[in-house]
Amino acid sequence: MNISIRAKIFSITVILLMFIFITSIGINIERFRLIYTEVFLEKARTDAHDLANVLVKQLSKLPLARLSGMQTLLNDYLSAEHSYCYIADKDKNILYQSEGFDKIEGLDRYIFNKVKFDASSKSAILSAGRYFELVMPLVYDFEAVGTLNVGVSKKKVDEIVGGILFQNAMILFGTLIISLITLYLFVHYNISHPIARLRYKISNLSSIFNLSGDYGDRPGDELSHFAGTFERMTEELRQKTVTKDFIQNVFESIPDAVFVANMSGTIKMANKAAGKMLAMATEQITEALIWQFFDDEKTFGVSNEVLMSNVKKGFFRDIRTFIRNREGKNIPVTLDCSVVEGKYHEALSIVCMVREIALERRQIC
Repeated sequence: MNISIRAKIFSITVILLMFIFITSIGINIERFRLIYTEVFLEKARTDAHDLANVLVKQLSKLPLARLSGMQTLLNDYLSAEHSYCYIADKDKNILYQSEGFDKIEGLDRYIFNKVKFDASSKSAILSAGRYFELVMPLVYDFEAVGTLNVGVSKKKVDEIVGGILFQNAMILFGTLIISLITLYLFVHYNISHPIARLRYKISNLSSIFNLSGDYGDRPGDELSHFAGTFERMTEELRQKTVTKDFIQNVFESIPDAVFVANMSGTIKMANKAAGKMLAMATEQITEALIWQFFDDEKTFGVSNEVLMSNVKKGFFRDIRTFIRNREGKNIPVTLDCSVVEGKYHEALSIVCMVREIALERRQIC
């Protein structure tokens, strides 16, 4: 099964991000639930504190047991977040209560009786069965005269906190999706696109060297594919091409003198036979004009310029002439010259082969 590098990186990263996402939610969901519950109950505490201040102000006129309009005040205080509320005296006898308090089910009414309050006591949150009960002491003239009790359904708290957690989870999930899209674009432009370009270059290289072509049947990802491709290409190139050293050995092994000159007649290469014929080192021959070793007009009947213009048109063969070596000796030779053409048939260089006539006769004999 061939899986691309992009698919591997993308899959691993997606799995890693999903693992982090799920693990983070799993580890922190209870902690987040407690935090949001505290935040919610703290808001209920603030609201109860405001109501307690209203009640304490009225205590300056009448005792707690004789306040009027309390049930209406408590009913107005209730909201969708509060389930019930009541006011008790310092002996924990209920003096006033919100409408429907007697019908509340699942409330542990004895928890409140176990708690003691005085003037120095702070508000407390009790777990009373299915409800959280917020107890706010009513302090007047440095004495705790009673308490304001507000109940909040635990189910209602879980619903509100659950909604907040769900919203945050959706925000995190949206962030995850954006991260995955960003990752996909990054992988596409920084990995997939360069790999596709590399595959295209390899395909062109295969066609240039007339290799077997596509090696896509190899198993593995692109790196395995490219490794196998280059391995086979190297082997095929080794079998189908010859090395520079081999070409140089062939060039040096030719028994006749060979000169390679540019189109201006400047010698760029000469083999050992050429150096031996001219009694010169090959390093001394290069960069010299090839025609300076021949008796131009006496040999060819035309000037070197005219000769060069004819050579550029193609080739000439079996020209009998003399070549002068460094010692000034004229050696009878036959001269063959041809033009090396480029890809677009442009003239690149001149190759001249010079054979000594005396040697030619000895070979015939």
